[in-house]
Amino acid sequence: MMAKRLALPAKRSAFRALLVASSLTIQIPASDAATVRAKYSLSYLGVRVGELMTTSNIGPTSYEADLTAHLSGIAAVARPYRLSMKADGTLKDGLILPSSFSLSQAGAETRTIRVASAAGNITAAEIDPPIEIDGPRIPLTEEHRRNVVDPLSALIMPVRQNGGDLDPSTCRRTVRLFTGAARSDLEFAYAGSEQVKSRAYKGPVTVCSVRYKPLAGHNPDATTTRFMMSNTGIKVRLAALQDIPYALLISATVPLPLGTGSVQLDEYSIDGR
Repeated sequence: MMAKRLALPAKRSAFRALLVASSLTIQIPASDAATVRAKYSLSYLGVRVGELMTTSNIGPTSYEADLTAHLSGIAAVARPYRLSMKADGTLKDGLILPSSFSLSQAGAETRTIRVASAAGNITAAEIDPPIEIDGPRIPLTEEHRRNVVDPLSALIMPVRQNGGDLDPSTCRRTVRLFTGAARSDLEFAYAGSEQVKSRAYKGPVTVCSVRYKPLAGHNPDATTTRFMMSNTGIKVRLAALQDIPYALLISATVPLPLGTGSVQLDEYSIDGR
């Protein structure tokens, strides 16, 4: 049973924010049902500090997604940090419509978040234990719970392709993100194309710049919030998946107050093709 909605701010993770993107209104053919698995390394100051794995089961009318991540070493501070997310929803007229989202974290703090949605609108959310912050907080309203996507469902990215490349419209989007505790926009813009040659992927990528715009559930005076709002250096690189109209995150970088955090694709596979 879902508890009542809680207008509480979430602890922000630069790595988690890098991995979100929104969907475009493109019809998804039944023949494109597939399971996409990807593994990423997480780095800070050029040092590997953890890994992240995602699995997305995408059908003609529905999807399920899982994410697990862990941080260790300098990124974990006192003890290892683990994160897991699950999400599912429907695909209708090319739109991503989440039904449920859950998040569990363990480390210095242990917390669970559960969110239920219908037609893109939040119907319930619970956070256990509640999140506490110092200072003022912008309250969440009903408007902040409408036409939104959770962080994991946002990784289901229908896109247009131009030959083997992604169309620049891939980057022309705004992610209306709801974490269960906070509402923000991630504003993507086209920043060019590149050729990538790595162990996991060789080929063209589309580069998007990303701006972070917090709307509710946050402390507007927090140092980290103010830094991220003015951060103009966030970049993500996306590639077209062969034979199916979805994008794959190849890498992401975000400048931090001290150094840079990054996410890098290590390996991926596509089943069901």
